[in-house]
Amino acid sequence: MKKYLIYRLVLLIILIICLMVYYFVAYPKQQAGKHFNLAAAAFDQNDFQTAINEYRKALEYKPDVPEIYHNLTLAYIQAGQFDSAIESGLKSLQLTPTNAEMHYYLGIAYEQKNLNEQAIAEYRKYLEVKPTGEFATEAQQQIAVLKEKLYLPQTVEEKLEKVNRDLDMINEVLRRQHAK
Repeated sequence: MKKYLIYRLVLLIILIICLMVYYFVAYPKQQAGKHFNLAAAAFDQNDFQTAINEYRKALEYKPDVPEIYHNLTLAYIQAGQFDSAIESGLKSLQLTPTNAEMHYYLGIAYEQKNLNEQAIAEYRKYLEVKPTGEFATEAQQQIAVLKEKLYLPQTVEEKLEKVNRDLDMINEVLRRQHAK
């Protein structure tokens, strides 16, 4: 009789341990995966707000998964929610500092908020990590465009100086070509 009670107690303890493992390990992973997949499907259908909601639900179960923050950032950008995109992108970079694409996406979000210096910095970080990456050409182009925006002449005199510098540069190029 005593042996029987000990076996039942051991089985009960094993059952409790299994339930705890499921509740604290398997269930959150399962739920996060479910919401992540729903979000990805919504994103593919251009339903960005649903994607955002589902990625956020996935984060409730697994808050330290960088891929969720990465995809959430893209959904925020597509939805035009640039403040949230920046917040999510920075969290993604905290978890995976070598994520070059996230620097590119942060550049886009900063640019959309007219935070051009921050955008340039993020595009440059992307190019440092992936100088020949998928977005290298776009990053270089955006840096050039943003630099031009940042340093636009304001007064008539500054505009005339810029025109004169441009004309001097053109004349120099023409002189070199003519000398050949």
